[in-house]
Amino acid sequence: MSNYFLPLFFIKNLTIEIEGINSAYTNMKKVFQTYINSLKDGLNVIIIHFMVLSMLLPCFILFENYKTILLVLSGILFISLLLTINFFRNPQRNIKYKKNVVYAPADGVISSIDIVDENKYINKKAYRIKIFMNIFNVHRNRIPYTGDIKLVKYIKGKLQAAFKEIEDSNEQFIISLKTQHGIILLKQIAGLIARRIICNIKMGDKLQTGNLFGMIKFGSAVITYLPACTTITVKKGDKVKAGLSELGYFKK
Repeated sequence: MSNYFLPLFFIKNLTIEIEGINSAYTNMKKVFQTYINSLKDGLNVIIIHFMVLSMLLPCFILFENYKTILLVLSGILFISLLLTINFFRNPQRNIKYKKNVVYAPADGVISSIDIVDENKYINKKAYRIKIFMNIFNVHRNRIPYTGDIKLVKYIKGKLQAAFKEIEDSNEQFIISLKTQHGIILLKQIAGLIARRIICNIKMGDKLQTGNLFGMIKFGSAVITYLPACTTITVKKGDKVKAGLSELGYFKK
């Protein structure tokens, strides 16, 4: 009897090992794809890093007495290259979105939540939720709720630290999203380190919850204005992820 079950035991273990290998391969493929997707927006910066590193190689022969300094410089550049690739990463986030739920447009920390009179673009009371992004967060921005783009406006301004009160003075894109529950206003705000805002949408676009619409390079903030009828489910200090974390919901 034991001789009969022995082959079955090995077959079962082999099946489990194959499934484990397939699972590991799938996970590695997702990670690899995440960083391949990053090359599009960060290609120029990455190429510059490679060029400088390649220029340092002959220096090891020409300047043998400075090998220590060259090694330190090469190490710093290599670490900078890895951090740059990591910054521009674009992880896949495929989830089934819940009806009437508003999702975070950015990765980061909720730095403030208040209710204000928004008199420039909405002309109504609205919840204002500010998400601060540090340089280690994913900086891809996603649409928080399904709707039509009614306004895309670029404002040239200063480049002050994003954790300060810089909403009215810093460089930014303002996006008005018309939904069935009212207007959602988004502000992509550049920070002290951020030097470029990417906004890949235009007026008239019809977008779905979770769609990518841009990014802000190297540390910044995204401010979301939600209709006063929204039930807010986050609080100051909460960590959120774009397209994954719920900010609130609309009552049916």
